[in-house]
Amino acid sequence: MTQELIAKMLGVRLEGVTESAGKLHKLGVIEYPRGHITVLDRAHL
Repeated sequence: MTQELIAKMLGVRLEGVTESAGKLHKLGVIEYPRGHITVLDRAHL
C-alpha cells in the first residue's frame, strides 16, 4: 500500500501521510522502501 493510496483513501494530503509515515518509521513501527508500506509492529500501530 503506497502513501499516495492511503492519502486518497483517507481524503487527506499526501504531505500529512508522508510526515506521519516518517514518524512511524523512526519509531520502528513501519518500513516503507520503494513506495510500499510494511507494518512491522501492529500492536504499536
